[in-house]
Amino acid sequence: MATTLLVKYKENFESAQILIDHAKWNSSVHCSYYGCLQYIKELLYKLKSKRVIDQSLKNNSASTHLLLINSLMSELVGKLYRDNIALSVDINTALSDLKQIREVADYTPDLIDEVTSRRAQESAFEIVNCLENIYKLSI
Repeated sequence: MATTLLVKYKENFESAQILIDHAKWNSSVHCSYYGCLQYIKELLYKLKSKRVIDQSLKNNSASTHLLLINSLMSELVGKLYRDNIALSVDINTALSDLKQIREVADYTPDLIDEVTSRRAQESAFEIVNCLENIYKLSI
C-alpha cells in the first residue's frame, strides 16, 4: 500500500507533466521539486525511521528542505563512499540546482521558460531514479 508521501510524490510528478503540457512553466517546477522532496522524505523514513526523521525536523530551526537534503547526503556518502562518491556529489549538485530553480519559480519576479521547466522535471526524475537504483527499496 502506498504511503501518503508516495501518493503525493506521484501526483506531483504527474501534475508537473500536465503543467508542462499547458505551458505553466513556473508551477511545473514547483511540482517537480516537491515530488522529488516527498520521495526523499519517504526514502529517509525507510532508512532511518519516521520517528527519527520527524524528531530531527521538529528539533531543528533550519529549513526542513535543507535538513532532508543534508540527511540524504549523509546517507549517500556513507553508502557510496567506497564505491562511487562522485555519484553522491552528482545527486547533491542536481538537488541544489533543482532547489535553486524552484526558488526562482516561487519567490522571484522572474519567469521560468520551457527549457528550464523541462530541465527541472528531468532532474527530479533522474534524482528519484538514481535513488531507486542505489537503495533498491520498494517504496
